[in-house]
Amino acid sequence: MAELLFDEEAHRYTVNGKIIPSVTQIIGSVGLYEYDHVPAETLAVAAERGRIVHTYIEWYELGILDENSIDPELGGYFEAYLRLKSSGKLPAKPTRIEYRGYSEKYGYAGTLDQLYNDDWVNDHKTCLPSPTHGLQVSAYWVMLHPNIAEKPRKVTCDYLTKDGDFELVDYPFEPLPWLSVLADYKWRLKNNLIKPRYASEWRAAI
Repeated sequence: MAELLFDEEAHRYTVNGKIIPSVTQIIGSVGLYEYDHVPAETLAVAAERGRIVHTYIEWYELGILDENSIDPELGGYFEAYLRLKSSGKLPAKPTRIEYRGYSEKYGYAGTLDQLYNDDWVNDHKTCLPSPTHGLQVSAYWVMLHPNIAEKPRKVTCDYLTKDGDFELVDYPFEPLPWLSVLADYKWRLKNNLIKPRYASEWRAAI
């Protein structure tokens, strides 16, 4: 049976020793995350911010977060998540949290932030909404359910701000556009046309 491993430092997925591209790496590598005008330092800061906020939310849902340990500079993002939860726009508890998966059929991996009732994928964002995020959550569902006729109830992203505001965006489930992006990525990889910048900086999209 295929064993999925994740290298946290390199942010790299492997299956039986073979490197597997991630959902966000694929999207970035074909140019759908356009950050060419953004300095590398800014992208690195955004990536680290997103990683920490994701960890706060994960630990909160697991019941192990010490809220006194939250960085005051990032506290607004966490407060935004609490307000979202108290609004009733998300179910009470996710059935899966920070779940790493692998699509053997399509050859990619990824980590979905939350799965609710096994039919609703939700992802956390500390940036502005983008249609590419809809592709991302669609890809996570296809990762779990390779039969694209099997549709989710919802694929959503919550957008959290430093000021404590939130927005929950309900995206359309788009399996065919996602598989087209995946095919584009594989063609670019075969022909050595992958955007090199995204090899290390695509994580800022979270």
